[in-house]
Amino acid sequence: MIPEIQSGGSLITMSSVTASIVINDHAAYQGTKAGIDHVVRVLASEFGPRGIRVNSIAPALTDTPMTAGLDGLRDRARQRSPMRRLGTVEDIAAAAVWLSSDECFVTGETLQVNGGYGLVGAPVEPR
Repeated sequence: MIPEIQSGGSLITMSSVTASIVINDHAAYQGTKAGIDHVVRVLASEFGPRGIRVNSIAPALTDTPMTAGLDGLRDRARQRSPMRRLGTVEDIAAAAVWLSSDECFVTGETLQVNGGYGLVGAPVEPR
């Protein structure tokens, strides 16, 4: 995709707050998300001279139909979150709109769109 972009533009990937916190038994997922964050930095450096911005969005557990049945985990996530709520699809979309706008002068970054969730870490599942 990037070779076709001659100049200007924005590429946004999806990362996760889990790239920077530890959750046991999730090493492969967390490692791939951390890898995405580094690829974002490399691509931003490589394609910045062409005016192409490359960034990533890192949500935490988000209020979606996919997480609807995870009530216990959702409740623990809300309680641990500094903002005391889950992120929404609209939160993620608003970040993507800003990152893709011509007013955005950000590249090579992972935008933590998770209400500060990464500050406290993940809720641990009871064993």
